[in-house]
Amino acid sequence: MLFAASGLIGTPVAARDGRIGVVAEFLLDGPRWRVRWLVVDPGRRLPGRKVLIHRSAMLPIQLPERPAIPMFSVSGESMKVAVDLSLRQIEASPEAPVEAPVTRDLERRICEHYGWDPFDSAPPDAGWGGAVALKGFVAEGLDGAIGTVENALIDDRNWSLGYFLVATGGWLSGRTVQIPAEAATGIEWPARVARFSVTRERARSAPVWDPLAMVDAIAEASVRRHFGAP
Repeated sequence: MLFAASGLIGTPVAARDGRIGVVAEFLLDGPRWRVRWLVVDPGRRLPGRKVLIHRSAMLPIQLPERPAIPMFSVSGESMKVAVDLSLRQIEASPEAPVEAPVTRDLERRICEHYGWDPFDSAPPDAGWGGAVALKGFVAEGLDGAIGTVENALIDDRNWSLGYFLVATGGWLSGRTVQIPAEAATGIEWPARVARFSVTRERARSAPVWDPLAMVDAIAEASVRRHFGAP
C-alpha cells in the first residue's frame, strides 16, 4: 500500500521483542528512488543516538482493523513499522550520534554488524536525501516550473518511492497531482529543485490527487497512463 512519507513520521517502530522508538525520517537512494535507510528516534532508550535500519529488515506496515486514510496520516499507536531485528541487536549496533551525517564508513560498519549486503548501495555520487525534506522543493518540468513538491508516497511492499505529490499553480489553487517516481530525473539538493521528464501541461492536466481514490488500482492505473508510466 502507498503511504505518505510525512504521515509516517512519529509512527512507532517495533523490533521482534519490543518497541525501539519512532520513525524520524527516511533516507532515499536517489537514482533508484527507494528507501535506503529508516532513521529511528529511540528516545530515552538510546539517548543522543539515532538508529539506522536498512530496508531489507523492514516489514510491511501493520494496519489497524479499520484504518482511516493510512496512506496519508496515522493516529497515535494505530499503526507501526515492524523490523526483523531484536532489541539487543539494535542496541549493540554502531553508534550514530543524532547530529552525525550518514557516511559510507558508518554504513559499512552497520552492514557488518547485521550481516547486510554492503554492496546494496547507491553510487558514491548519488547523494542522500530525506523523503520529507523534499517538501517545498521546486518541481521543474521539461519546459519550466510545474509547482512545488508537497510530499512523497512510499510503497511498503518494497519500500520504494512510488509518487511525488506536487502542488501545481499557486498555493491558493489547492490542486495537487501525483507524478510517478520514474518521471523524476534528479534532485538538486543545494538549489532545492526536483526535475521531471514531463511537460508543464502534462503535469498540470493530471488527475487531482485523491488519497481515498489511490486505494483503487483502476484510479492508479489512470494516473500512470496519463504520464505514460508502466
